[in-house]
Amino acid sequence: MISRVSRFMTTFVSKYLPDPLIFAVLLTFCHIHLCLGINR
Repeated sequence: MISRVSRFMTTFVSKYLPDPLIFAVLLTFCHIHLCLGINR
């Protein structure tokens, strides 16, 4: 399930967001969101 989502996100990013900086920002945002959700 997670690998499927990751594969989908990679395809989506490579297709619509070719800039790796944007991908890094999105990845960091998702990571922080997950950490806050777990800590809460």
